Amino acid sequence: MTEATNNSEVQKVNHERSNGPYVRAVFSPNASQFQETVRGSIFTILDIGCGEIPRLSWQLGSGDLWVGCDPAATNGVVIKGERPIKQSAHLVVYPLMAEEIPTFKPDVISIIAPSQEEIVKGYVFNDTLKKFLDPDKEQVLVVILDTRTEEAAKFQDEAKQILRYWRQENGFKPDTENQILDKFRLNSADAGAKNIRLCYIRNSAL
Repeated sequence: MTEATNNSEVQKVNHERSNGPYVRAVFSPNASQFQETVRGSIFTILDIGCGEIPRLSWQLGSGDLWVGCDPAATNGVVIKGERPIKQSAHLVVYPLMAEEIPTFKPDVISIIAPSQEEIVKGYVFNDTLKKFLDPDKEQVLVVILDTRTEEAAKFQDEAKQILRYWRQENGFKPDTENQILDKFRLNSADAGAKNIRLCYIRNSAL
């Protein structure tokens, strides 16, 4: 797909924000188009492991950018959650691991219902996430751990310990009252009714 076609697709997507249970995202844009969108955004969210059919759990306002990445994603159709989406917001989906997408410094990193076995194996919280961290910016990390599966029962304690080491090493402190959570409502096929919601913030004094 050429850059001109991508730009036309962005305009088309912007007019499809509120139709039905789905919304279209720009699928796998080239790096230059993506960086242009980042520069034009007011607030950015990186959603790691967004799903084969990505699910949106965040409210998006004017000028917001949501970036979902998942190697299982097959197209730019996103299942909307209960939170509203402004027409001028942008959605992008990459069918890639987080370390493979273009680098940017999001305001929020969300990781919803990740495989806790993969956390234990070091595939989720590792050095590859550091490319998204900005020492001069306040950033929030939101993690949802499911509790309903055998995997959760087997690996959850160790997964939580690995997350604790990673967030401490990278300067994230607990912030369960952060107002960003008002914009979040879980929309995931991989989580049950009872989940562990964890929220952290770094560089909050800036």
